[in-house]
Amino acid sequence: MIEFSAFVSERWNVPESLARELCDYFEKGYASYYLVDYVPTVSAQIDADQIAQVFEFLQATADLAPKKKRAVNALNKADALTEELEGRIRLS
Repeated sequence: MIEFSAFVSERWNVPESLARELCDYFEKGYASYYLVDYVPTVSAQIDADQIAQVFEFLQATADLAPKKKRAVNALNKADALTEELEGRIRLS
């Protein structure tokens, strides 16, 4: 999920370091309300609603991972996969 930190930073207007931290907490399985209550470095910079929105986005992205993998595998088998296309799929 760290690869989406730049998008998170831009979309929710937060510093890149905070976006990376949020992505890292998401990957570790932290709940958004836990961050609000127990991680003051996060809650001081972003409100609870925004944290929830970021986590919803990251969850939706994680839910797409198997579909992305199938697409990459299908293109690879068809010998139509390029580095650029793989990068676009990974970040879509």
